[in-house]
Amino acid sequence: MAKTIEDQTIALAGVVKPLLLISELADNGQIDIMGIEPCIRSIFTTNPVNTLEVYGTVDNVFDGLKLIADDGLRKADPVFVRHFLTVLQLESKVSKNNELLKTIGSGIDKAKTQADYFEITHENVIANLAGLYLNTISKLTPRILIKGDEQTLKNQRNVDIIRTLLLSAIRSAVLWRQNGGNKLKIAFSRKRYIETAKKLIRIN
Repeated sequence: MAKTIEDQTIALAGVVKPLLLISELADNGQIDIMGIEPCIRSIFTTNPVNTLEVYGTVDNVFDGLKLIADDGLRKADPVFVRHFLTVLQLESKVSKNNELLKTIGSGIDKAKTQADYFEITHENVIANLAGLYLNTISKLTPRILIKGDEQTLKNQRNVDIIRTLLLSAIRSAVLWRQNGGNKLKIAFSRKRYIETAKKLIRIN
């Protein structure tokens, strides 16, 4: 795939969107289940022809692009920013661990097969992906600790959704790095990311 600033921006929005959904669920106790569908599909799209194919359409990462366009990676809530940066740290560790990559890849293949028999947002599929995250990436440090409404976070279904969304964020971080992204670019290419995000969602 070509390594363009547009591809990097789309992938970065793919990191941001599931983190926004996690914040919404943790704080409000509810989420539009269909909103997580593109996030799950991004996990299953492991051999894309191009970056956009991972998400289907720009609209599917609109919320992530909007945050980037508004310079939200610099101005967002400190907790959100910490989660975002931790995802990038974890992705770096995952990408350097071939055995872990094989385990995750195998788990994704199994969940994808399961999704062929159920709806992609079926609770069994989400639980499977959540279990994959729990048994692999969650063992790494630093760990991502989600805080929010106590009752919400005691609900296993919500916990499964959060873990699945974290797996989606990691997947997009992998894609971002594959397209030439790195931590230095978060700081030094900030204006380019902002302008590209505005272009993608047609904000002047």
